Amino acid sequence: MQFKKELLLSSLFIGIFFTLTPYSNAKIECKNIYGNLAGETPADDELCQGIIYNEIPGRAFPNGSIIKKKNYPQVYYIENFQKRAIESPALFESRNFDWNALIISSEWDVDLMQLSYDSTNTFIGEDGAPLTFRDGSLLSNRGGVYIISDGLRRPIVSPAAFLRLGFKWNNVKAVSDAELNLHPLGEAVTTTSNYPDGVVIKTGGGKMYLVDDDKRRYIPSPLVFDSLFKWNETVDLSLAVAPVYNPSEKGDVIIRDGVLISGEGKVWVTESGKKIPIYSPEIFESLGLSWGQVKPASTFDMNNIPTNNSSDLGKNIRVFADGTALKSDSSSQIYYSKAGILRPINTPERFYSRYQNFNQVITVPKRLIDKYPIGSELPPSPY
Repeated sequence: MQFKKELLLSSLFIGIFFTLTPYSNAKIECKNIYGNLAGETPADDELCQGIIYNEIPGRAFPNGSIIKKKNYPQVYYIENFQKRAIESPALFESRNFDWNALIISSEWDVDLMQLSYDSTNTFIGEDGAPLTFRDGSLLSNRGGVYIISDGLRRPIVSPAAFLRLGFKWNNVKAVSDAELNLHPLGEAVTTTSNYPDGVVIKTGGGKMYLVDDDKRRYIPSPLVFDSLFKWNETVDLSLAVAPVYNPSEKGDVIIRDGVLISGEGKVWVTESGKKIPIYSPEIFESLGLSWGQVKPASTFDMNNIPTNNSSDLGKNIRVFADGTALKSDSSSQIYYSKAGILRPINTPERFYSRYQNFNQVITVPKRLIDKYPIGSELPPSPY
């Protein structure tokens, strides 16, 4: 059933994108990440004339992506164009991430992001700090129970203090010392404390609010809620706790980065509270995105989430990092990616002179391979 869903979404998308923009039929430009034409032979250079690409260092993956290297266990979250290590499954799940959304890419693509650039190609530094638990997470360690709030671990002093705030014991996750110590110690939660920041409150009318700076922020739709929170972790508004009346000047809660939505006959990815159109299946697949993760957006959500048409993210096919080994899902031919050109690797000797095993090869749809220029045969490694 899942396969049929993905096939239907993919087929629907293909039928739509041809009429959208001139980007869809273009191949990529043979430049390296610094903007230099980089064909290795005169024949390769001829392939590079008048075609476009999208390759800004640090923009290999959209903000909000969850990525890992093939054959390596470490998982990262992309935030503000930097990758942040996710140190444990418990931390991953506290953010309501979906394991099925994990992008598995080459070590060359992931390593390239160790030097991060923003959307204007300005260098912003190396990897970000490890990701922490979501505010509102309930954790236990060595007999103590804590709530994460404003990035701090706040000890809850007693069962009475815990239950007064409407928390549920089955939402408490046991964590290691290392996981807990990602968060500095904060003020204790007592039987007189207000709702800590990060708690999601459900009112009698069914509306959901996030507590933020002791004020409330409205969560406008299930789509926005699901991108950030879990329904079973909300608390019912209690008369025993001082109510959070004042709305926050920050406005409503916005949808998380990296959410894939469909609406108005297009597929979009969210970033900074806006939706960015993705103009072709090949662009979508070059970013490593999964059709099964596309969520239908209501008319309300499509109107409520502003559109960002100025971003280049969804306009052009991404260039894979130099050194990436690629093959299509319908052929055994392996290619070496170099400056946007795919160079055939035609012998086992030439493959093993650069790679340790075939598990390093990234498989992509044939229609994506067809968008890249094919260069001359890869020569023997000089090393």
